[in-house]
Amino acid sequence: MFLSTRNDGIYKYLNLSAKKNAEKHYKNIKLNFTFFKVSKFPSIYYILFFIFLIFSGKIFSKNRANIKYNNIEIGRFILAATFKNYNVYLSDFYFYIILLNNFLKAGRLINSVNNYSSKNNVKAIYIDHCGYLNGIIYSYFSKQKTIIYTNNFPKNIYAVDFRSKKNKNNQKYENSLKIKNKKKLNSHRIKKTKILINKLFTKPNFIPWTKKVKYQKYNKINYDNFDYIVYAHSFTDGQLWYGYDGFENTLDWLIFTLNRLEKLNKKVLVKGHPNFYSNAYGVESEWDKKIFSSVKKKYMNNKNFYFIDKPLFNHDILKKINKNTILISHHGTVLLEAAYFGFKSICSKASFFDENFDISNIWNNKKDYEKILNQEYSKLKKPNKNHSIYLVYKIFLDERSYSGKKFWQNIIVKKIGISRKEFNKKISIFTN
Repeated sequence: MFLSTRNDGIYKYLNLSAKKNAEKHYKNIKLNFTFFKVSKFPSIYYILFFIFLIFSGKIFSKNRANIKYNNIEIGRFILAATFKNYNVYLSDFYFYIILLNNFLKAGRLINSVNNYSSKNNVKAIYIDHCGYLNGIIYSYFSKQKTIIYTNNFPKNIYAVDFRSKKNKNNQKYENSLKIKNKKKLNSHRIKKTKILINKLFTKPNFIPWTKKVKYQKYNKINYDNFDYIVYAHSFTDGQLWYGYDGFENTLDWLIFTLNRLEKLNKKVLVKGHPNFYSNAYGVESEWDKKIFSSVKKKYMNNKNFYFIDKPLFNHDILKKINKNTILISHHGTVLLEAAYFGFKSICSKASFFDENFDISNIWNNKKDYEKILNQEYSKLKKPNKNHSIYLVYKIFLDERSYSGKKFWQNIIVKKIGISRKEFNKKISIFTN
């Protein structure tokens, strides 16, 4: 059986491709396609487990992201799905209603995977959006001798074959997703990547996901006067995809960061993400902008903090700031820009690249993070520019990257004879 969690629109073609690939892995055995259907109810065992979580207080604890059921990760994926809802930031009551509901949804998913596994011989599965509740399905089938197909940044659509013992480390979703293998690029690729970097980092709207951002000029700030720049992330999209580091969401991370820098009496520039000010992400941009405005209001009396709540192009800022300014991002691509131009930075282990890249000063948990924030500039590690070049190559130039000839969208536009620009125009924006 080939199982898939989604089969509408473009997913029909991704499923057919993945199914065909899986059949090759199984020596051309034909696999029956089955659409994944979620059970109506959790099992009685899960309900008892759920009741135990409530009465023991574990569901309300600071460690709830690490909750597992029968060795299947559930807590971190439940939280990611919960914090995707803007209303949970407005009311604790509403937060717990959504959280408890997502715990029950997790139970239904677990009942479903158990049923499929016991009644059918699932050889391969395509799972969409593994950073949310579907990550539970990934966690379950990663422990079976199954091939899992999925699709997310920084990778194209990819497969993990759990019949092989070498993929055991990829049972944690983020380990399968991150860029890990650090290889040496030849001189031609380095030259090509540097040409791209000069466009990528210095030309507004060159990066595909910032195409619709209308950047503004902002000359009222003395950019040379800051100790840190802190880069805010989306508060309602893609949280915990790259792992759990002690923060349940990027709002908690941002407030923790600003509180520590406030105690240290540091001068801080806080920059809103450009996508807060773009209509390309529909209602999520509005939500993120409102949450960011609430953070700005919280620190309005701190004269050492300056909030940029307009879309400013980052390179315009980096040209003006002091080279000893430390850049802080939880997991953003701005870290590559910082490393390339020689700025020291700080980031979480829960990022799109592995810790063996010398891009940033990486922390693993809150205690570790606070320790790094307390360090003087001279004690922080310098970035490796070559590692930044390699990661840019992997993300933007590799043949399997989002711009490469083997990216699935590029295969489609080539086959049907239209340009990528025409294809992108036909992508719908969901605003509800």
